[in-house]
Amino acid sequence: MTVKVELTRLEGAIIEGEDDEAGDLAKAAVAAGASATDVLDAMKTALAAAGEKLEKREYFIADLIMCAEAAKNAMAVVTPQLEAAGAEYLGTVALGVVRGDVHDIGKNLVAAYLTGAGFKVIDLGQDVYPEKFAEAAKTADIVGASAYSTSTADTEFPQIEKALTDAGVRDKVKLILGGAGAYRDMVILYNADGFGRDAFDAVVECKALLKEV
Repeated sequence: MTVKVELTRLEGAIIEGEDDEAGDLAKAAVAAGASATDVLDAMKTALAAAGEKLEKREYFIADLIMCAEAAKNAMAVVTPQLEAAGAEYLGTVALGVVRGDVHDIGKNLVAAYLTGAGFKVIDLGQDVYPEKFAEAAKTADIVGASAYSTSTADTEFPQIEKALTDAGVRDKVKLILGGAGAYRDMVILYNADGFGRDAFDAVVECKALLKEV
């Protein structure tokens, strides 16, 4: 099949949340002659379409999670090619769920959408200690911290900001907060730089923060 056909099929697989198929179709697209950038563009298109379905209430969060997993599999196929070619990312974002928290659905969605938007994402996982955020900040432009509960956010967000300061990297990195337990006023309360209400908002916020770097 032609590159265009394979990329169209890939977009469809991501929109439908077919994770295994998305990985296979990404490989097929590359074999047909698609570049890593072509695959990335297909991901962007598909994730944007999934976002529109959410806005129209045709999709729910569970559907977006499936789309994110499919996009992640497609991205895994071309990441080595992008890195070997020295691809220009918009920036690097280190994402993690704070210490004591294992709710990572939102973080995974943000990671997928940032990747689709052209960012390099360092996924720190769940239950991330402040010191690990600070270590990741040494190779990132933005650090993103997610908390499921407000009490956890109130405890961990200031500790993360302190760890960044203690490590001497606070003035070199932007700190964005998010998760079900976060709200925009925490940006001021905890000396952060941005707030992501959801995955789409996080992408917009990260792009805006990079303009300040």
